[in-house]
Amino acid sequence: MISFTADAFFRLVARYNADLWPAVAAGTVLALAVIVMAATGRGGGRPVAAILALLWLWTGGVFLGRYLSGLFFAAPLPAALFVLQAGLIAWVGVFRAGLAFRFRPSARGWAGAVLIAAAVLVHPLTAAASDFGWADIRGPATAPAPLTLLTLGLLLWAEGRVPVILLVVPALWSLAWGAIAWELRIAEDLALPAAAVVAYVLTFLANRNRTGPP
Repeated sequence: MISFTADAFFRLVARYNADLWPAVAAGTVLALAVIVMAATGRGGGRPVAAILALLWLWTGGVFLGRYLSGLFFAAPLPAALFVLQAGLIAWVGVFRAGLAFRFRPSARGWAGAVLIAAAVLVHPLTAAASDFGWADIRGPATAPAPLTLLTLGLLLWAEGRVPVILLVVPALWSLAWGAIAWELRIAEDLALPAAAVVAYVLTFLANRNRTGPP
């Protein structure tokens, strides 16, 4: 049983955006930059991984750890997992230089593009149609659901073998928040579990046929 309502959640999002709008805006710019760098392969994988790790760290520590924890007693657990995910991305993609990105017109490439487009467009459009208007927008870089979609999409653009461990936290969050979204009737988040399954299956199949960093 969830201890908060959808209305309370979106009020919290609106307060988060109002309190931290410079960081939210900066996060959106970083997310768009990451998408361009990953799609074109310019700049290498390290900058993409570094920014992605920073976004997971911020979302875990601030959105989940500071804001949602005041509404949901279990929020510290996903907050810790988001911080762990930040560390995993930093370790694999920055310190070990084990990630490279580029959009390819393949099943994985187009699936990644769909997830990234959903992260960037779906939540803003649904926010614009809500009772709060743009105040409760969840950006692709600073809120858990769109950040998860963005990350799954980018990992589908990764070249070489993708460590499956990088999919564990996004998959767990997708399943958990998908169940919460079902109970709260947050329609735009109901596809999260399916997105995680698609990303995992496509990555598993691609890893069987690819060579690259472990």
